[in-house]
Parts: sequence; C-alpha cells; structure tokens
Amino acid sequence: MYCEKCKNIVNSTPCPLCKGKNVREIKEDDLVYIVEKRAMWAEMLMDVLRQEEIPFSYRNILGAALSMSVGREKESYIFYVPYIYLDKAKNIVESLFSGEGFEIDPEDSEIEYLEGNEELHDDEYEDLSVL
Repeated sequence: MYCEKCKNIVNSTPCPLCKGKNVREIKEDDLVYIVEKRAMWAEMLMDVLRQEEIPFSYRNILGAALSMSVGREKESYIFYVPYIYLDKAKNIVESLFSGEGFEIDPEDSEIEYLEGNEELHDDEYEDLSVL
C-alpha cells in the first residue's frame, strides 16, 4: 500500500505515519520516500544516484529564503525515487551512510511530515532526472 500524502509504503488505512486517507496499491512509477539528509550529504547522495542512473526527486525543508538566512548547511532535503528503483536506492543510502565507524544522526534520517491536510504536489519537487 502507498500513501499519496507522505509518499511512504504503509500497511493500513489511514496512513499510520501521516494519517493520510489516500492510501492505495503502489505502482512502479510512484515516487517513494527514501531518506532525508542535510545539504552536504544530500549533494553526495545526488551525485551517486545520478552515477547509478537512478531517477530521483527531492524537496528542501526550509526553502530558499530561510536557507539563505540560516545558512545552507542547515538545509535538509527529502529524497524520493520511483518505486521500481526503491531497493537499489535504499542499498545506496545504506552503503553511503551506515559504514563502519560512521554513525547516522537519527535526526538527520527522519522524515518531517507536512502539517494539516497539506499534500505534496509534483510541482514541489526540484528534480527528477539522471542528468
């Protein structure tokens, strides 16, 4: 099952993560959440996903104006990949960010859900390419 609101794979309706009610069977081309990373790590992940020819999309949490105000290093990005690439993308994330001697910051890998009844729309994504 797939939640159209938070883009996660779930097993019940409403979505146990965001309480969204638009839960349905998943399709190969549905964008699925994989990880949230701070700017420095996000750029590295973007490079690797492009090298591996995995289409992806991302959106920033703070937005351009706030990011400029508090500093780009404070910005975080939420990444999505088409469902058909999910396993390959998760393996990449795991290999990049869970190596020996490297500890993942739990705050750095948790998704922040939208408040209220907001939903993600296709025009909110920054990229969906393998440039």
